[in-house]
Amino acid sequence: AQVAKFDELSSVISSGKVRLIFLDEKVPEYTKFLKYFYDMPFEQRKNILLLLLSSQFKQKDVKQAFSLSVDYIFDRDAFDNIEEIIKRPIKQSQSLFSLYENLKKEID
Repeated sequence: AQVAKFDELSSVISSGKVRLIFLDEKVPEYTKFLKYFYDMPFEQRKNILLLLLSSQFKQKDVKQAFSLSVDYIFDRDAFDNIEEIIKRPIKQSQSLFSLYENLKKEID
């Protein structure tokens, strides 16, 4: 699904079918989108891979991505190679949440 307005986002997310989101910084309300994901409960957020398409932020900057509550930042010039680019954040996300689930099981 393509969402261009912030008001459309929650219904798309609540469907539970969304796993990968590309957020373009050129979307007029993109800071609202970022805040939405920042405030999202972890149990819901962990199931979504959020990638920021940006020319403003440095690509592959893990600290910057973390501070924006996105999983990965990539440059618009790299979009042609997106299939190769998203392999890294998908792998990172899978290993991070696998670790989280294992630790959670140990604590419970």
